[in-house]
Amino acid sequence: MKRLKELRKALGLTQAALADHLNVSQQTVARWERGDAEPNFAMLRDIAMLMGTSVDDLLEYSVGRAKIPSQHWSPQDEDIDGFWGHIGLLPPGRTKSLWYPITENECERVSRIISERDSFSGWLLLTTLNNKALIVNPDLLQRIRLLDDAADEPDDGDWDLSIDGYQGWGAEVYRGIGEFFWDEDKFEVKNSPSLKKSICDLVEEHELDEEAACELLEHTKIYLSSGSQISFKAVRGGVYELATEADCATPSTIFLENDYSGELNYFAPKHVALVEVPLTEYLEAAKEMMAELDS
Repeated sequence: MKRLKELRKALGLTQAALADHLNVSQQTVARWERGDAEPNFAMLRDIAMLMGTSVDDLLEYSVGRAKIPSQHWSPQDEDIDGFWGHIGLLPPGRTKSLWYPITENECERVSRIISERDSFSGWLLLTTLNNKALIVNPDLLQRIRLLDDAADEPDDGDWDLSIDGYQGWGAEVYRGIGEFFWDEDKFEVKNSPSLKKSICDLVEEHELDEEAACELLEHTKIYLSSGSQISFKAVRGGVYELATEADCATPSTIFLENDYSGELNYFAPKHVALVEVPLTEYLEAAKEMMAELDS
């Protein structure tokens, strides 16, 4: 991770400060930055947590210098896309908006697309810092709001955040919660003692059980023009294909398979206002798709 030095400096950390946060020696950080050694996976997760991003983003940056989205930081640096504030989406039939934390770049992209609708797809695909990929049909939403974190909260009673709705918990926490419930061996091996404690504390604080974890980490939610909301675990490939199509053009069909029952669900695009997909599911689907293409 030779680029770790650039990220550390972008966040205003010395080698000693980074080492202290990670409970390692300064010499260890120096070896990582020189490329003489590599952190193990559990340590990569700790580094990602400290920087408010994911292991995937860290490794992508290390290889191709992609800009890193971060939930915790908003430095004036070209390498990091920091937390900006929230987007509020009001689907049909609801009286309160759904609020999602987003980065500065995502805010700028959403603003541009909405203001230039004639030159873009009728739909909108965006990612949030609280583990959501949103497939949005702006024409069916009652309202779209963009709220800078530096601004006051809305005074109309519309400010109602989910348990992870302020800045999100970080991709590695969501993955760790999944391992906590469904893969004990991975949970023990892939997480440091400090991250395991953080995850266990979140599970206890929010009284998460397997059902709540499924809703948080696996279920795709469809908000319809009638005001109805439908939630189930959709087959990854289907939601990935839908997101890809929506990012390019108005979907011709919305066809999602229930991953548990095998039931096939068809939705007319003209009646779908919003599809909310767990971002970790979307990213896993993207990995699976790339692996198929490479094979």
